[in-house]
Amino acid sequence: PEATENIPTMKSFLKLTTAASALAGGAVVRAAADELLPPVGESRIVVTSDADAAPLAAAVDADGSEFCPTLAAEFARRQKELLGADEPFAYRRGETAKHVPFLTLSEDGMTAAVVVGDGDKDGGTWHPMVPSNETDEVHFITHILAKDQDDKVVALKAMDPTIMPPATMTFWVPASATSLTPFEWCNLHGFWRGETVPVPAMASASKERRAKDMACMASNFEGEGAWTSVHADYLRLQKLPPHNSDAPFTKEKDVKHTPYITLDDDGKTASVLVGDPSVAVHPMDGSPDGAGTPHWIREIYVLDQTGTILTMRSLDSAGV
Repeated sequence: PEATENIPTMKSFLKLTTAASALAGGAVVRAAADELLPPVGESRIVVTSDADAAPLAAAVDADGSEFCPTLAAEFARRQKELLGADEPFAYRRGETAKHVPFLTLSEDGMTAAVVVGDGDKDGGTWHPMVPSNETDEVHFITHILAKDQDDKVVALKAMDPTIMPPATMTFWVPASATSLTPFEWCNLHGFWRGETVPVPAMASASKERRAKDMACMASNFEGEGAWTSVHADYLRLQKLPPHNSDAPFTKEKDVKHTPYITLDDDGKTASVLVGDPSVAVHPMDGSPDGAGTPHWIREIYVLDQTGTILTMRSLDSAGV
């Protein structure tokens, strides 16, 4: 990333670099510069040079999505390995509440909103949202999520650090929910839990209007401002144990984690594959019950010759 390499492609007029975040482990891997493989395999995205075009990656069936419980399990893993805590942090009297997610229900009980911090109170503060391409400056809430009484993730949203605080998520309350608990992940200070809020019983007619129970789906970071900050945060994590590296790894370290990019014949689209099918491709092992340790490629993103991020996509372990 300090000196972006130009990668020769099938069309010499377009030169791209790619990076993938491999989880668990969080390593960032830069694309190989001399091998371009067909767009087949397990971990891949398709990108387009037309900014207005719809995403070309296959949509995930809602009933088969593993993204939300897998990401929650990944946050639990990071909380233990990076911060030495077996549980999400919670508010303690006398401390600031800027990391605490607060959930409120709408008057009709149909929707819920989560905000991070208590800036609406005297002396309170919202959690800052600090976008940056510098590893020592980026600081934001990356995700907000909510779980029901059965510990099932019912809503999840990736945050844009360029928005003004507070970090906020609004969602439909599932028909089966009897209680909801909010959580958030801060890129620097880990996994935080708010107070559980009971969901009042509703008359049958009203309950039928409440959201049908649907699987929580993958939530993508939106926009170059968010992408730049996510990239900076991955580089920050890359410097920490166990990776201890100031730069992304390359195929010389491990082919299985290396993203390869192929420009398609139309010159407008490209495919990124993580791994070499002739050697090994990266597994996509999710945690559908939220209890196991996941190991999958969470994000793939593409940089051009100037270091500008052209696209970023979050991957569902069940959708590739």
